[in-house]
Amino acid sequence: MKSRLDKKQYDLLVSSVKSENISEWNDWYAAHLKDTIHLRGTSVFGAHLDGADLSYLNLEGADLRQVNLRNADLSYAHLEGADLWQADLRGANLQHAELGGANLEGAKRK
Repeated sequence: MKSRLDKKQYDLLVSSVKSENISEWNDWYAAHLKDTIHLRGTSVFGAHLDGADLSYLNLEGADLRQVNLRNADLSYAHLEGADLWQADLRGANLQHAELGGANLEGAKRK
C-alpha cells in the first residue's frame, strides 16, 4: 500500500503552505509518484481493504477475488488482468484505473 506521510514529509508540506510556495511540495510529490509500489501478481484473496489508498499501485494480474474494496482509492491503479471476481467495489474510486482484461464477474459496483 502507498505509505502515509512521515514527519519529514509533513513538515515539508506545512513549510510549503506557510511560505506560499506549494511548488516545493508539488515537486517532491511528483518525484515520489514514480516510486510506485509494484504488487503485480500478488494474492490478497478475501482481504478487507475497505477505504485503502491503493492509488497509482501496480496490481497487474493480482488476485483480488472477494476482496472488500469499498470506498478504496484505486484511481490511476494498474489493474490489467487482475481477478476481481466477486470483489466489493461499492464506493471505490476507479477514476483513470487501467482495467483492461480484468475479471469483474460478480463484482459489486453499486
